[in-house]
Amino acid sequence: MKGLQKLLHSSIIRILAGGFLLVIVPTIALCLIYSYSSMDMLRDEYDISYANNTKLISDQFSDKLRDLEMTAAPLLVDEDLVKMSVMDKNSLDLWSYTIFKSRLSLYFASRFIASNVSVILPIQQRVISTKYGVDSFSKYNTLGDLQELNRDQPIWAVRPSLRNPNEMCYSIIKGYAYPRQSRPLISIEISESEIVGQLKALFGDNDKIMASFLIDINGKVFKLDKDNILNQNILQNILEQNNNNTKSEPFTYKDKDGLYRIVFSKLDTYQCIIGIIYNEKEILSPVTRMMSFLVAILIFAAIAVAFYIIVSYRKIYSPANVLVDAMKRVAEGDFQSHTHIINNSEFGMMSVQFNNMVDQLDKSLKEKYLAQENLNKAHLKFLKSQIKPHFLYNCLYSIYNMIKSEDLDNAADMTMYLGHFYQKITHFDDKDTTILREMENIKLYLKIHQLRSPEKFDYNCLIDAGLEEMIIPSLSLQTIVENAISHAFVNHNRKNFIDIKAICVNENVQLIVEDNGIGLSQEQLGNILNQLNLDFSDSDKTHGIQNVFSRFRLMYGGEVELNISTDVGRGTKFTFSIPKTIIKQEQELLKNV
Repeated sequence: MKGLQKLLHSSIIRILAGGFLLVIVPTIALCLIYSYSSMDMLRDEYDISYANNTKLISDQFSDKLRDLEMTAAPLLVDEDLVKMSVMDKNSLDLWSYTIFKSRLSLYFASRFIASNVSVILPIQQRVISTKYGVDSFSKYNTLGDLQELNRDQPIWAVRPSLRNPNEMCYSIIKGYAYPRQSRPLISIEISESEIVGQLKALFGDNDKIMASFLIDINGKVFKLDKDNILNQNILQNILEQNNNNTKSEPFTYKDKDGLYRIVFSKLDTYQCIIGIIYNEKEILSPVTRMMSFLVAILIFAAIAVAFYIIVSYRKIYSPANVLVDAMKRVAEGDFQSHTHIINNSEFGMMSVQFNNMVDQLDKSLKEKYLAQENLNKAHLKFLKSQIKPHFLYNCLYSIYNMIKSEDLDNAADMTMYLGHFYQKITHFDDKDTTILREMENIKLYLKIHQLRSPEKFDYNCLIDAGLEEMIIPSLSLQTIVENAISHAFVNHNRKNFIDIKAICVNENVQLIVEDNGIGLSQEQLGNILNQLNLDFSDSDKTHGIQNVFSRFRLMYGGEVELNISTDVGRGTKFTFSIPKTIIKQEQELLKNV
């Protein structure tokens, strides 16, 4: 990933890739947009054509159903049939039924769709059918409750045949059924084979249509489906589309077997749906093949450009990047960095000259650094000679007072703490220490002051994880703490408290010493700030805080900042801020030397 990022940072690579993107990509994008537009137009053309055909077939089917109903309706008030229906079943002979059956067959013989029309005579317990002739109710197991039957079949729907319940048909019952029924009922049944024959008209000569169907109000279906495409999922989608849209909008259904387009038409009068399913993928295949060809061109162009970029990378970018990386390492202080470009090109000559230059810089900087180091050690030795006696005198004076007042236990404890304190100091480097060792020494120092002021003094020490081994000037924070105890708690009525912290704040490390003492006046604060601006070389005029600040700047450079915030009567806060980058550079430089 890093190699790719470096590769993209090259202006040469960006120019090559940019030329490719500006020429090839827009061209392919326009072609793809045009292809998608053509695909939508082609789909719309097919939708319109199939929708018109489906609408035409649906209207014809609706007319045929209406013709059957209109032919059947007069029979309900036919004089001969009404007289026959109210006569006692024993008063009619078989001949009368046969005569009416002939009339019934004649009425429906010339209809536009073949059907089985049955006249149901409740009193006579007879059924006169155009298909089965005259039969008794015993042949029709479903005629037990005419009122319930009529309630379930007031509209056209797919349901079992009255005579053969195992056979499904598209049927309706005309007439009104009520208890003690005497009036005739008329059942019209269109067989499944006849419905399928009507659906076959939707196919015509088009081999791209895969299925046609009729769905009734209850979601039951008759279909002409040569490849068994119309499964339950597609049927459910059709019903949802029908319920959600006032218009019969075509839609696409995709599954693992293919991509199908469903075009359907609603028959609102008869509450059913007639439609077709065609293979959208096959119809759009010319356009998709063109799109695949364009994508193949794009891939080929990308491979060609990638190959050219790789060649350019090996010949130009790679050796140039080696030199740039080496220059960055040298800029960060690594003067052991060398390049190894072995060829006879200009980059090989540049590599040799670069290595010679780095060796000369390394030699010069080491000489300069050692000279400065010697000077710094002299300054640090003088500064620490000012700090160490100051604290020792105060401690010895405190022990003297305890012994004089016969407080021998506390004097013994203080002597032990003082011994540990100076035992640690003797192991300090002449120049610096770690934050952890500095904090341990401060804790010993503060324990001594707790013995001097029981129950009137408390403290807190905190180091953020990862800062324990950070190098700081020895006894630097100790000096700030000592000044706070010496000056911040004079005439102070509250419990004395000092908070010492080493924490990370954004991109800086902050070393904080904060007390709850009497604070500094504006005049005192001004004097301290003026001392911070004194020249370090004028050592006769420097004291305490200025010494510490100067030692930090000697160690980490001029970017070290000291902020002093104070509130009279509430305390003072000293904050040293050191950039993390400066700390890292200093540590790397010390390792190399």
